[in-house]
Amino acid sequence: MFTRIDVIGAGRVGAAVTARLRDRGLDLESGDPELVLLCVPDGAIAEVAASRPLGPWIAHVSGATPLAALDPHERRFGMHPLQTFTRARGADQLDGAWAAVTAEREDAHDAGFWLAETLGLRPFALDDCARTLYHAGAVFGSTSPDSPPSCPFPSDPPPSTGR
Repeated sequence: MFTRIDVIGAGRVGAAVTARLRDRGLDLESGDPELVLLCVPDGAIAEVAASRPLGPWIAHVSGATPLAALDPHERRFGMHPLQTFTRARGADQLDGAWAAVTAEREDAHDAGFWLAETLGLRPFALDDCARTLYHAGAVFGSTSPDSPPSCPFPSDPPPSTGR
């Protein structure tokens, strides 16, 4: 779907995403991106998005930030890897993690799912109005002493306790 992507942000998520996209052979330095991916702190998303020219797709990787933060861009989506990232690991920390994709249009949904799958993630759709609850659950799940350390939301149901 995309061959030229501009990743903005080189923090924990941005570094892992950039490494994976580079591994996949995508052009990350063309200067003429088809997709601008914002891997910046939540509080900077709106300002960075507003500073970008209209035209290419734009997306963010925040779990809590609504798509309105990407205004005035219309070709937009959110793709949140449901994973805690560390600088000690590389792109492998993306492998098999879930990714919430938020989109307002079908082509944006397709773009978000393509990006997630290209990164090695397992995408699922998330309505923009559900982001706050989703993010609260993700934070709680990842910090709960009862949650498995490798995956806060396992794909298999927990074993029955017989209650």
